[in-house]
Amino acid sequence: MKNKLIIVAGCSGSGKSTVSSKIKQSFGEKKAQIICMDRFYKVNASKMPKVKKTGHANYDHPNSFDWVLLRKCLRSLLNDKPTKVPVYDYTIHSRKKELELIKPTRIIIFEGFLALYDKVFNDMAELKVYVDTSLEKCFRRRLQRDKKQRKRTEKSIRIQWNESVVPMFNKYVKPNIKVADFLLPWERKNTKSLNYLIAAIKAKM
Repeated sequence: MKNKLIIVAGCSGSGKSTVSSKIKQSFGEKKAQIICMDRFYKVNASKMPKVKKTGHANYDHPNSFDWVLLRKCLRSLLNDKPTKVPVYDYTIHSRKKELELIKPTRIIIFEGFLALYDKVFNDMAELKVYVDTSLEKCFRRRLQRDKKQRKRTEKSIRIQWNESVVPMFNKYVKPNIKVADFLLPWERKNTKSLNYLIAAIKAKM
């Protein structure tokens, strides 16, 4: 593969997006880009696993993602070929009809809470990063984000957190720490460790 894959995973609200953005900024727009895993939620929520207590679609379960399409798109970018990627709309909890044409860059940053879940991606990755933040801190960040950016009620955010986010984190996300190459503590802004990580990536490049 011509281009390099960097995986950034961790709990929802852990700081994955911030860390991914800092890595991207260190290389510049022309050399690096972020592919967010959320783009690849299945189109039809009825085909997703259900949360037992509420019966709602479980957006935190691995089977709620289109892994076939995800692998296809990432492989294309890593092989230096443009690809069409879905656009996810959080306000309607579904993909938009239009696709976005993404051109390859030297570095592909794959970011998502389950980004380290799949062995196929782990085998392709140049570096695997796990952003480590306490659940309490993650919840406070998610609460603030979802209320402001996704116009959700505090009640709905708390229900999803307790009924699906935390159980799925413990079962499918937290165990991925053992496959990470770099554990990045992010309880608060950790500039020293982040700069060390970026320097390591640049050395590999």
